[in-house]
Amino acid sequence: MVARAGRGKLKSALARFARCESGEAIEYGLIAALITILLIVGMAASGDHLRGTYNGLSNTWGDSLEDLDANGDLDAPATLD
Repeated sequence: MVARAGRGKLKSALARFARCESGEAIEYGLIAALITILLIVGMAASGDHLRGTYNGLSNTWGDSLEDLDANGDLDAPATLD
């Protein structure tokens, strides 16, 4: 029931926005485009950092797994360099 009321409000807001004949629609569109560009740039910049972090973790775990013998016991203590 709540979802339907929310959709009705959204539809009426979109209808008002579509009927808007002033420059407001263009301004809102430009603001939305700017926010989208900023989000994409931010995600691209942080993506490289996250990729490096995950690769470092993967390498550390892989090195730790190589230290296990056939019985699952450590041959030597694993180090986190």
